[in-house]
Amino acid sequence: MSMMLTISGRLLSIVTSSSFLMFSIASILGSCAANTAFQSPLIIAMETSNVEARAHIAMMQCVGWTAGLCIMPMVFWWVRDWVWLIALTTLPYGIFALFPKYMIESPRWLANRRRYGDCAKQLNRIAKINGKDVEITEKLLVQMLPATSEETVYGLASLFSSWRLAKNACLLVISWSICCIVYLSIILNISRMGGNPFVNFFWQSFIELPASVIGQKMGDIIGRRYTNVIAFLLGALGCLGAVFMVQNPEMDFYATSFTVFVKMMIMINFFAIGLQSMETYPTCIRQTGNSVSVIIANGFGVLGPYIVHLGTNFDARYPFIIMGLLLLIGAPASLFLPETLHEKMPETLQEAQEFGANQPFWFYPRAPSKDSKSECEENAKTDDVNEKLNQPQFQP
Repeated sequence: MSMMLTISGRLLSIVTSSSFLMFSIASILGSCAANTAFQSPLIIAMETSNVEARAHIAMMQCVGWTAGLCIMPMVFWWVRDWVWLIALTTLPYGIFALFPKYMIESPRWLANRRRYGDCAKQLNRIAKINGKDVEITEKLLVQMLPATSEETVYGLASLFSSWRLAKNACLLVISWSICCIVYLSIILNISRMGGNPFVNFFWQSFIELPASVIGQKMGDIIGRRYTNVIAFLLGALGCLGAVFMVQNPEMDFYATSFTVFVKMMIMINFFAIGLQSMETYPTCIRQTGNSVSVIIANGFGVLGPYIVHLGTNFDARYPFIIMGLLLLIGAPASLFLPETLHEKMPETLQEAQEFGANQPFWFYPRAPSKDSKSECEENAKTDDVNEKLNQPQFQP
């Protein structure tokens, strides 16, 4: 559905360009569902993987994102026409329609909604694709999962069902918004930089590739929370360096280098905060929570052109001063979020309301030992369906 809305909106924007109103409506239609098309596969992949693979999966999606950003300016440079650019960048959406058997629903979400029959079908489908001869039945899933009453979910209102969940949601929104404002401001500020704008955009996009790899490594070693804090602080230092260079034409290379460095730090933030969002919100409202965060962040992203305008018409240092201050705000906001490394993703609202409650403020994540892990598995009253099925015959 998201892909169809995006394709329809983008194609309609081409044929309605003569009318500003119709063009705006088509553009909004094509953009409103694009985020869902990006997030849904990642959420499903993370919900069907083990704890250790979550950061790697997110990193691989970021690599795909970076590849698209690097290709886009080269395509635009080649065709020199926005209509062809829209058409050619919409074409890849149709590729996914050629592989319907890989489009699955999250078994974790289905089990959370007590749709055991559909959950069994999806698990059997996954087993078949992986070449495993197993048979999972609805009766087997009922026996595996705890016999608890179905939880009532109120959509967006559920994000504020407790103080802890509301606090985490607000901090995630703040972090997302700061990342979005700075990210868009840097991209828009490319027009006032020296050199070829297409090449500049390419290099600013290419730097996201090592940023994703570094973000994944840092996130798996020191945790998502400290990764965010360090990237925010280093990004602020990069803005400070640009402030002293940007007004001197002889320092264009260094100013550009600082700008690229800030872009790299922001991409690390995007990676870590995106991963943290997936791992903080419960299964029942994971898509809702992430969508709300991104929508609000994109709303604040409209400030980007005005920030760039300050640098173009008044003082070239102003955008970097504003971005640096925003990044300094993002550091403490990330510090007060719970650490999610080596933690089981919350399934229900109750688990999300208690998530991180027992973590000390200066918490450093450590991988559980094999002995403690096995002991926890034996004593746990409830367990994840994926963990229950974590047997050799189910593994790809």
